[in-house]
Amino acid sequence: MRIKKLEDNIIAKIAAGEIIENPSSVIKELMDNCIDAFATNIEIEFHNGGKDYIRISDNGTGIIYEDLKIAFSRHATSKLNSVNNISTIQSMGFRGEALPSIATVSNVELISNISSEGHAGKINLEYGSVLNVKPDVRTKGTTVVVTNLFGNIPVRRNFLKTTRSEIRKNYDLIKKYILCYPQIKFKVISDGRQYIETSGSGSLVELFAKIHSNELANSMIPVEYNSKNLEINGYISNVNIKKSSNVNINCFVNKRVIKNRIFNYAIERAYDTLLVKGNYPVCVLNLKLDPSFLDINVHPSKNEIKIRDEREIFSQVEKTIRLNLINYNTNKNDISSHGMQFDFNVAEKQTPHNLIIHNERKSDFKAFPNKNNSNIQEFILSENDPKNLIFEFKLLGQLNNSYILGEYQKNICIIDQHAAHERVNYEKLQFNSVNIINKQELLNPIILNLNIKENEWLDKNIKMMNKLGFDIESFGILNEWKINRVPSYLINKNIQSTVARIITDFTNNHSDNHNTDSRLKTLACHSSIEFGDKLSNMEMLKLIEDISKCKEPWKCPHGRPVLIQINEHELSKWFSRT
Repeated sequence: MRIKKLEDNIIAKIAAGEIIENPSSVIKELMDNCIDAFATNIEIEFHNGGKDYIRISDNGTGIIYEDLKIAFSRHATSKLNSVNNISTIQSMGFRGEALPSIATVSNVELISNISSEGHAGKINLEYGSVLNVKPDVRTKGTTVVVTNLFGNIPVRRNFLKTTRSEIRKNYDLIKKYILCYPQIKFKVISDGRQYIETSGSGSLVELFAKIHSNELANSMIPVEYNSKNLEINGYISNVNIKKSSNVNINCFVNKRVIKNRIFNYAIERAYDTLLVKGNYPVCVLNLKLDPSFLDINVHPSKNEIKIRDEREIFSQVEKTIRLNLINYNTNKNDISSHGMQFDFNVAEKQTPHNLIIHNERKSDFKAFPNKNNSNIQEFILSENDPKNLIFEFKLLGQLNNSYILGEYQKNICIIDQHAAHERVNYEKLQFNSVNIINKQELLNPIILNLNIKENEWLDKNIKMMNKLGFDIESFGILNEWKINRVPSYLINKNIQSTVARIITDFTNNHSDNHNTDSRLKTLACHSSIEFGDKLSNMEMLKLIEDISKCKEPWKCPHGRPVLIQINEHELSKWFSRT
């Protein structure tokens, strides 16, 4: 088959497919244009998730009448004059591909005016073909209406998600722009109903209240860092805010809404051990870098960028957030500084089975007039010095061979023995790596029988297990292995079952096999005192002494609380004495 040049309409559709994937792609490109036009007011409206109708209006600088036609020519732009400018360009767009790509796969009407007078120009296009250009009337700014998206490419239109899914994509994208540009007034309408309208005041706290809640807004922690090559500012949530997905983690670079997994990962790493696995924070960070550190010309959609010295910046982001979390006193302006709230009505004779645990937190306990509400405080990142534990803790006993009960600072104190010991072991492994390689030889080697999946994993990772202190070798029979030596911290455990559980966990979490910290958490968990282990008074006091020496004692490595306390005031309310 001979090589031939593609026809212009085929080239246009291929190029458009790289930029316009769905309705949210259209909205993104048009919002970028609004921002580049210095708009302070942006209105977005769409029907049927944007499949049938999208309208974006702004009060920006506008497009002069004579440029309307060329604006839809490929690689026509007002934002780039020289190739040398690419390395320092700060505008959102510069490739001159957005408008022609949108016009190629939809019907477009654009009305624009560059002055405060009513004279404007209008252009209509049908799947890339200009229908007319004529005078019109509107105030200063631009309005773009996009209809029948992918009407000329049925295959692409059929691949669009349900209306509900497309609406969600649109909302998630627009929320990011709202948080990135709090100084711009946004108004969003979907199928005739207003979704959100912001004031454009520039206040992120105000936006948190509008998007989430007043309680969350008042508990956010401000973050600021400045150096020669990097500035970080924004807000992060305290550790009592827990979201089920990472959609609320926002990291913007030079006011660009981008997809950068490494910075999201840095933020998640900063919360590691402070949130239970599967919970995520709320975060809005703006990173300001010298434009010469960025390569924004990575993909036509401009969703991705490359950053010089990315790992150094990653480290600084993680460090900055972690320090702010540790230095923050959760007892101030904290949604759950009073911990979990229980409704406990004596008159109704409620039992533990119908006890209602309120997940909704209140920032001011005085707002609860019901005298039967109780307040159980979690000690997480608080100002309580852990060293006080060993001096002030009065041991009362052990509950159900699982919890250590005591009196601490005139309060009832309850310690989760497994979580506490897990924290102790994790920090020993983390800060004293010699414990990892200190091996104890077994007098009688133990034989493990693994399933096929575990056997394949161990066969591939036997060297890693050796580095962690295990001397394991194939027993010569399929799926059987001989344990000759184990790390010294496991010597008092049921070695066979413990090692089997460790291998099972490593196998099931194979994505974390190269994450040393994740492996240490698994080892710490399986080498710790378990629920149901009966402890002597000396063993409990030794554990309390050990936890008092930890750097981050109030949560286990997976983010669960180690210690809670109930004060006298709460007991009085439980017994209707207040």
